[in-house]
Amino acid sequence: MQQYNYLQAIYKSFYSPALYRDVKQNWGAGVVLYLFLLLAICCAIALVPIQQMINAHAKKFSEEAIPNLPKMNIKNGIAITPENRPYLIKDPHTGNNWIVIDTSGHYVNIEQANARVLLTKNEIFIKNDSDEIRAQKIPKSLTMSIVPNDIQRWISGVVGWAWVLIFPTLLFFSFVYRLIQAILYAMIGKFFAVLNDYFIPYSAVLKLVMISVTPAIIISTILDFFLISFHLQLLCYFILSMLYLYFAIRVNKTHQIKGKK
Repeated sequence: MQQYNYLQAIYKSFYSPALYRDVKQNWGAGVVLYLFLLLAICCAIALVPIQQMINAHAKKFSEEAIPNLPKMNIKNGIAITPENRPYLIKDPHTGNNWIVIDTSGHYVNIEQANARVLLTKNEIFIKNDSDEIRAQKIPKSLTMSIVPNDIQRWISGVVGWAWVLIFPTLLFFSFVYRLIQAILYAMIGKFFAVLNDYFIPYSAVLKLVMISVTPAIIISTILDFFLISFHLQLLCYFILSMLYLYFAIRVNKTHQIKGKK
């Protein structure tokens, strides 16, 4: 019967030989659920500074860039601005042109505008991060109005919920990454067992891996929360996980030896 629950495993993974013996002897496939729940908690914590950063960038953009947008009407695929001149909306962080709106014909291509987005009288050009340019005619069926104040309200209402989309995505990729990592680490764990002249099934090593990576996951989450990084950080996490995995193998071997006496 399982001696320790998931919550106890989170903090006891730092120091408890009894936990690692319990995992090897009594835990089943539920250790995968443990890993998932651990990552869910850590992802939720990691999202706090991410959401704060998104909010800060959105606020800066909303306050500095949006006011430079003209009130614009699009009627039957033709863009109309209050003044027949280029409007330059700059990136608040770099000072470079981000969006150029020009219905006057002064800018005819995005290279000339030196921007990421160029909206002309009837066409829109977009340059992606790979500097590939896409051009799209404004549909003749399109009729709409673009009001800067409405955009600001939309940004304020939507950005605060960015975590709703980011959380499941972050959790999914974290979980897949950790599962692959556990499979690879378990091979190293089998090597540790050979070094200690101790036979242990691969499935049991795999369970121990999912617990032994807990300290590294928690420490990395805390450091990420406070935006702390250092040289060879990933290597340090790997070494820490290996030390705990070796510890898990040793305490189970010791327990087996005592049980035979």
